[in-house]
Amino acid sequence: MAPRGFLNTWAMIFAMTAIPYVLLTSQVFGKSVEEATFDGFFFGLFFGLVTAPMMMTITRTIPCANQDAFIRKLNVAMATVGFNPKSRTGDLILFESPGASLKLGPMSLTPASFFTISVQLEPSSATLVGPRYFTRKLEKRLVV
Repeated sequence: MAPRGFLNTWAMIFAMTAIPYVLLTSQVFGKSVEEATFDGFFFGLFFGLVTAPMMMTITRTIPCANQDAFIRKLNVAMATVGFNPKSRTGDLILFESPGASLKLGPMSLTPASFFTISVQLEPSSATLVGPRYFTRKLEKRLVV
């Protein structure tokens, strides 16, 4: 997962909120399309500005002397913030938050990277890549 900056994160959040807002308010609540578009634009704009700093992808490196002990501690820390192991390939572990994405039946409306944290294990450290809010919470729990 490559780090994603503020502007890219804001644009994804804007698209995921403004368009459904316009469709919902115009079709369900009976607003005119012009009025719903105006409202949806500002809803997506401000919602994106508020949530993008928390959801943009960051990278953190955490020292770890013993990988096995670190993995046990990592699993507990991930469980406390609501992430489950998704896969492990060699030294790369992926965690995902199953209940956090927006779903419409079998289709997910949220990019998988919004609620996925990858951990790359190295001989004396581990690199976390994920959403800023969750990655910082994990960093506080893992660094003693």
